[in-house]
Amino acid sequence: MAWGLWALAGIMAASALVPVVELVTRKLDDRKKLKYITVITTDEMPEAGIMKADLNIHGGGKPDTRVFIKRDASGTLTVFSAICTHLGCLVSFNRLKDEFICPCHGGRYNADGVPVAGPPPRPLDRLPVRVVDDDIQAGFYV
Repeated sequence: MAWGLWALAGIMAASALVPVVELVTRKLDDRKKLKYITVITTDEMPEAGIMKADLNIHGGGKPDTRVFIKRDASGTLTVFSAICTHLGCLVSFNRLKDEFICPCHGGRYNADGVPVAGPPPRPLDRLPVRVVDDDIQAGFYV
């Protein structure tokens, strides 16, 4: 009888562990991986300044993401997400004011993506950037 109780307890413990193991395994499989997408070629990028690029990172027929590429006077490249950190609207770049502007609630960021006015709680997200051959690539977690 004792062996039967121990066997029953073991079966109950194993059946309780199965959902936990499945959940952990699924979470590990759902982790997003860093994927680099070509944004622009080095020939298309000006020596210094900011350019907008609409990209398709999830597949399909039309762009689904917008970024801004900045090259400063020293040649350093920075890629900013165009998604406002307040409520997720798309920002635009005003060359006359040299700042990013969010049309939804008046948020403004300087050319380094740092908030200077309005409700944005933090700077624009910076994406990993690399140059491969003549392509400027931005990293996305997909």
